[in-house]
Amino acid sequence: MNPNSIPASLIDYKDIPTTDDQVRLKLRSLGEPVTYFGELNVNRRQRLIAHLGASDGTADVDMEESDPSDEEDGEFYTPGPEELLDIRYDILKYALVKAKSAQALKIHELGVSALKHLQNRRLIGDKIAKFMLYGSQTLESTQRATSVVRFSRGNGARYIASGSWDGSVCIVNTANLAVKKSFKAHEEKVGDVVWLGNQFFTSGNDNLVKLWAVNTDETVATLTGHTSRVVRMDVHPSQRLLASASHDSTWRLWDITRQKELYLQEGHTKALSNVKFNDTGSLLASAGQDALPRIWDMRSGKNIMIMSGHIKPIHGLAWRPYQSHELATGGDDGMIKVWDLRYFRKGRGNVVMDGSKLAIPAHSKLISDLKYFERGDMYPELKNRIPVDKTLDGESQKGDIELETSGTYLVSSGYDGDVNVYTADNYTKVKTLKGHLDNKVMSCDVSDNGQWIVSSAWDKSVKLWGGDNEV
Repeated sequence: MNPNSIPASLIDYKDIPTTDDQVRLKLRSLGEPVTYFGELNVNRRQRLIAHLGASDGTADVDMEESDPSDEEDGEFYTPGPEELLDIRYDILKYALVKAKSAQALKIHELGVSALKHLQNRRLIGDKIAKFMLYGSQTLESTQRATSVVRFSRGNGARYIASGSWDGSVCIVNTANLAVKKSFKAHEEKVGDVVWLGNQFFTSGNDNLVKLWAVNTDETVATLTGHTSRVVRMDVHPSQRLLASASHDSTWRLWDITRQKELYLQEGHTKALSNVKFNDTGSLLASAGQDALPRIWDMRSGKNIMIMSGHIKPIHGLAWRPYQSHELATGGDDGMIKVWDLRYFRKGRGNVVMDGSKLAIPAHSKLISDLKYFERGDMYPELKNRIPVDKTLDGESQKGDIELETSGTYLVSSGYDGDVNVYTADNYTKVKTLKGHLDNKVMSCDVSDNGQWIVSSAWDKSVKLWGGDNEV
């Protein structure tokens, strides 16, 4: 038996707090130091267990300073509801189907010549280089900065939803930027808008997540649980789950169908700013004020990676579609870092010291948002795509393979007033969209047909940028 462990039979673990805040309060009530220098959460809980055991006369434990590399052995988890296990199985099955489809398409794409790949990359580069200002709308119904804009998906980007720091939400027609409706959604500071078919979620400074329908002004559902401002959110690719990030330093997972919280996830030491699922739904990235993005395995619930490289808070997160191992991050340092999870070195305590694939000096001020182009019909059945009668450049060639265009370019917005577009094969900047002059660009998005880019800024404006045709 390890002399530094307490036999489970001697401690009633149901009485031991699991969250770090509760552990600290318990230690304080016992007259113990709340924390030691460099002490990890898990070690603090082990110290509490040891103290309770010793005070009962059941054990005399000499706590040794533990190595961070042993953190995984001492992990503890807050129990979740029974349905969470079934949901994790569903996430696993969903991810396997998507990964199999992606792998099959990649295998078929190996039959395409390098010249054809190069021609298609150049064609996409030429198309995104033609983006220009199509229209601009200053939202007079809002009194403060337009903090977020998002295209609807699955209907040809028919609508744009925008949220403002005054708590209002506007639904705008993409074709003419006419306001369809505007209403007060939150007390103030709308953090995000996320579409779900003809409905959409909003988050705000009132610690709430709300679900709305396009054709009504009534709230469909209100999700409560966060104890501070809720910022970015993301819908799982299966459309069953929602993740929300909050300034309370946690992210939460919600069951959309039942409209209930499944669990909250701690781990970050400061306020969160963003959460994003990868395209297969197997992984979730979270990031915020602590400048340390974390990767969570949704199939097991474990934090599998902590990425160290940014020196300032992170606001932008984007998984590259069709390349579910590639993640882009951006924040206050003006740098975009692109991480490839396949080549990480596992260090002490799952911390990877700047294992980014590359770093891009993207903006002269903070990066507010990142978005990859993602087609609305990703991962279609292979029989619908192979063979095809024409390639992306329009040349007829029976038996050729239609190449996937999702994830071929990345869009970023920054407080320097610029919206930048990068080709994702080598992350060369193809276009800088200037129109928000001397204003902080707070958000950007790409339509699911690749024809439009939208941005919003401190000046309450929404600007639409158009290309020559769909990608």
